[in-house]
Amino acid sequence: MTAEKYYNLLIRTIKVSDYPQKEDVLSLLRGAFITFAPQYQFTTKSWQHYEDVEIRVAPEYKARLEQYLKQLQKWCAEIYEGTEEYDIGNVYIRIGEGKSQEQISQEVYFEYLQAQIIGELNRAKYAIWVAVAWFTDPVLFELLKKKRELGLNIQIIIDDDKINADAGLPFEDSFETYRIPAFGKYFNNIVHHKFCVIDLETVIHGSYNWSKKAQYNKETLSIEHSRDIAERFADEFIRIKRERM
Repeated sequence: MTAEKYYNLLIRTIKVSDYPQKEDVLSLLRGAFITFAPQYQFTTKSWQHYEDVEIRVAPEYKARLEQYLKQLQKWCAEIYEGTEEYDIGNVYIRIGEGKSQEQISQEVYFEYLQAQIIGELNRAKYAIWVAVAWFTDPVLFELLKKKRELGLNIQIIIDDDKINADAGLPFEDSFETYRIPAFGKYFNNIVHHKFCVIDLETVIHGSYNWSKKAQYNKETLSIEHSRDIAERFADEFIRIKRERM
């Protein structure tokens, strides 16, 4: 397993855990990366060496992350795949340059998509911008209302059509909302976008509409943690919003 795959698996393992402080751990690991450091010491298996797992973080995060070292050691041991040559040794938190903002952490999902969206929305701290064709899921709607009550900036772009109208969700009463009307013979103004920008750091996108029906379809969902990509999706969100204003 490469260091990059190991890092991504570690993040996924933390996300699905029931560790009470996992959100703080995830925020500290957002710009981290993994290195493997082979050791001269042999394990009990013939010709197999130990290798240490080094979690590299920015200097200002090191002390805070060290508070969770014991739990990180458990997670790292759980996901480590030993080989004939190496088995896991110690886990250390080291200072490193960290990932550049242009590097992407991407996860792709094919099931439990609503749950993945809920997890990302729960982690939002500042802003959530949603642009989807159809938004009829009351669970996601109520979660956005709770985030708005916590002071987050919530903005919604949806199609101005019968599907959204019949859903009966009071978007305008709850959020800054822009409904995009269809026009032309082929309804070429319909919003085919399905994306959500969170805190200008995370993007959720794919084939999944935020609808009740989508939960029973075969859909895909991609979650990318990248400032650069998030800003590009935010630019597109603003462009659509300006056209409607």
